[in-house]
Amino acid sequence: MQTKVAKLKDTSAYVEQCVAIAMPSGDVKVVYNRTKGYVDKEKLAQPYNGTGYPLAAAFVTMERPKAWDDMTDTEKLTFNKKFVDDIKVALEELRMKP
Repeated sequence: MQTKVAKLKDTSAYVEQCVAIAMPSGDVKVVYNRTKGYVDKEKLAQPYNGTGYPLAAAFVTMERPKAWDDMTDTEKLTFNKKFVDDIKVALEELRMKP
C-alpha cells in the first residue's frame, strides 16, 4: 500500500461513517460522522499488523494525534462518543414519531 501514497504531497484524508435506522413504520434516519485526518506515510511503511483494517494503523485523526490502532479501547469509546450520542438521538426521534 505504501507505493500508492509514496508520491503524494497531500495525504489529508477523512473517514466517513454512517448508520441507517429503519423503523417498521417505514421511517428512516441516517446519521453521518466524518473524521478528518491524514495518512501517516511512516506508519504505512511499517509491516501490516493483521487487524483487518490496514488503514487503521496509518490514518491519524486531527482530533487525536494517534492512529486508530494506537488508541486504547477507552480512547476509542471517548473518540466515538459524539457519533454514538447522535445515533441515540436519531433513534429517540424515530421512536417519538407518531
